[in-house]
Amino acid sequence: MTHEFRRTGELKEIASYPEWLQRVVAETRRDKMRVVEHELFALMRDAKLPLAAGDYAYAEQVNRALTDAVRRAAAATGTTYVDVWGLSKGHDICSDDPWVNGAQDLKNKAPRYHPFLAEHEAVAKLVASMVQK
Repeated sequence: MTHEFRRTGELKEIASYPEWLQRVVAETRRDKMRVVEHELFALMRDAKLPLAAGDYAYAEQVNRALTDAVRRAAAATGTTYVDVWGLSKGHDICSDDPWVNGAQDLKNKAPRYHPFLAEHEAVAKLVASMVQK
């Protein structure tokens, strides 16, 4: 099995990605649905999650809790955890060099509250380096 990451077609077509990644997507579908069906996700998706100045600390606390839950799940299942939180430090939504889009849907760049290409590239490099070990 090769772990090379090469897309062969359209960005949003799963068949464009390597078979190993297609299997990962298929195996994690149930977990994905738990996230995307959550009320908080709908608020973020629809840009209806207003954050007052005092809410940013709470949002970070929730994000850290979700990250810790993923880390624990990886440990419990013997899965390698990819620390995207540490990787993206200094590139949050409010930084001078954000890797994640804010509340505006930026056509051809990133949907609301989703990573820009820079984060995708950084994460892909990190995952590839971990797979090659």
